[in-house]
Amino acid sequence: MSTTASSLALDESYRPPTVIVALLAALGFLANNIYLPSIPAIADDLATSAAAVQTTLTVYLLTFSVMQLIMGPVSDRFGRKPVLTAGLLLYTVASIACMAAQSVEQLIVARIFQALGACAAAIVSRALVRDVFSGVEIFRVMALISFFVSFVPGTMPALGGVLQDHFGWRSVFAFVVIIGALLWLWSLLRFRETLQQRSASLSLLHVVEGYRSLVRRRRYLLPAVISGLPSAGLFAFFAGAPVVFIETLGMTPSQFGVLAVVAVSGVMLGSLSARYLPGRMTPAGLLALGMLFTNLGGAGMLVLALTDSMTAFSILGAMTLYLYGMGVLLPTGLSIALQQVDASEAGSATALSGFVQMLGAAAGTLFVSLLGAWPSGSFALVMAGVGVVTLALLIAARGDLRHALHSA
Repeated sequence: MSTTASSLALDESYRPPTVIVALLAALGFLANNIYLPSIPAIADDLATSAAAVQTTLTVYLLTFSVMQLIMGPVSDRFGRKPVLTAGLLLYTVASIACMAAQSVEQLIVARIFQALGACAAAIVSRALVRDVFSGVEIFRVMALISFFVSFVPGTMPALGGVLQDHFGWRSVFAFVVIIGALLWLWSLLRFRETLQQRSASLSLLHVVEGYRSLVRRRRYLLPAVISGLPSAGLFAFFAGAPVVFIETLGMTPSQFGVLAVVAVSGVMLGSLSARYLPGRMTPAGLLALGMLFTNLGGAGMLVLALTDSMTAFSILGAMTLYLYGMGVLLPTGLSIALQQVDASEAGSATALSGFVQMLGAAAGTLFVSLLGAWPSGSFALVMAGVGVVTLALLIAARGDLRHALHSA
């Protein structure tokens, strides 16, 4: 993507707090996971089915996925700060609408606008990493982001379950409103622009050509796809697990939330491995490590579903293996991919990788809703399928990946 030669007037030494950057990246997942324990209660209160409420997950993820393709070029053209500030304001207002919804249709519409705001935060959080970090620092910061992207949504079902048990499902969205408002104030008052070179144009032809150029660069595309696909299994699990744990195994929403935290500890451990192993292990070794655990966990979950052997502990064991692999693959693959592009393309490159990630997540939740009669088997099939597909991609294009790893 072409760029202007001039730099923006900014403080090139400025680096926003990495913890806040990571929280911005996790904001979309926070809004999606915190109300999972409330799905049965929302269905009862709005006089609809659990499958209809699960549709709010799919619509949110589809919107998030597609709108990233627009937000990326917009942030490359106009800068990170205006996109982030406007996105967080929209996220907060839409969360208020979710809290006040009186029908599942109103909730779906509110979730669409909530996704618009959340994807702006996700795009900016990752693009600014490319703006201000380089070399091995990118791997480490991306690993921290991956940690938060797992830790925040992983702990949200526990918090959501407590809020649901004591105050009802609307209090869950009230919490989301508070988080969105606080981050919006920070972006307005404290965040400084990090983009040093703006994209030359935002015309449709220019945007399409930019994405076409990225797709043709297999050294960028392959690690981006490998990093994003495992999220399909994670979101399929979160879509189907409430039914399995709460309705089949008889747990309370709070108990389900606690178990979700335990399961997501796997991706947190994987993210920590990806943060501290660079320098001790090559990027190729990290990808192989992540691929191994993703396939072990996916295959194990499918065996449990086919043999009707699912218990709380067996599900958690298989899920932890899968998510450890995901925790390694996500930051490693994305770090390699971003180092194949110029800084002025970082927004678009982040958007395309995020599109793959969220499109996979949306497909996973849709698959679960379509196989509502077999919720445990549906998310197990997604997890096992993701492991096989990512492994096949790695084998089929290992030559291109080798060149990408050499330049990372």
